[in-house]
Amino acid sequence: MNDETKYTYFILIKIGEYNPTRDRLAETFQNLKSCFDWIAKDNHQLVFTSKNSNCFGYFIKTGLNNAHSVKAHILGTIHDGSFSWEKNKKKPTSSCLFSGDNILIIEIPDNGFSNDGFSRACTWLSHR
Repeated sequence: MNDETKYTYFILIKIGEYNPTRDRLAETFQNLKSCFDWIAKDNHQLVFTSKNSNCFGYFIKTGLNNAHSVKAHILGTIHDGSFSWEKNKKKPTSSCLFSGDNILIIEIPDNGFSNDGFSRACTWLSHR
């Protein structure tokens, strides 16, 4: 993985269950945070969550140069020997998401966004 954090992505995740349990949400959020801490070196920001928390979005900045690589890390389909889920007691190849969950990853070019109402997330985005 490139040490420079020059690629910015918006990641939209929808949990497959309409009303996921608190345990399911807590596990998913913790796994995603661990993954984002690794691939983005703590350079990520929650943008929004839906009312029932089954849909949420993040901005991340990373050295990973394409959305497919980001998705592969989130889904646990890539293993370069250096990534570990030890904090969560999971195998390195385990996914942050479950079958039926949805993910959309979009690369955001420099100055490629405009906002109204998401001031905290967009302030983070413009100053990173």
